[in-house]
Amino acid sequence: MKGKGKIGQTMIFSKRTRYGIRALVDLAVYGQNTRVQLSEIANRNDISVKYLEQIFTALRKAGVIRSIKGPQGGYQLADRPENIHLHILNRTETMWYARTAGTILRCRK
Repeated sequence: MKGKGKIGQTMIFSKRTRYGIRALVDLAVYGQNTRVQLSEIANRNDISVKYLEQIFTALRKAGVIRSIKGPQGGYQLADRPENIHLHILNRTETMWYARTAGTILRCRK
């Protein structure tokens, strides 16, 4: 049974999903009590700022992250890191879900 989560199976994620997960982990590590600028996340993870902007737009609309405008602005997780769970629902990754605080939020690629 392919894709059913057997031990030893490798799951292949799209670049967009990999970058999104890396960026969320970065926010969890570096944004605990502060805002993190997109350029900082991009530099630490070797991701294009323009590409990351597209990913963050979807995550912000889904309520997984929040943006703060202004000179001291940046991004933060919308909830505590331990309350955010990602679920890949199908092999083609046409959509993935982030569950935060008991609510399921749908993000389309």
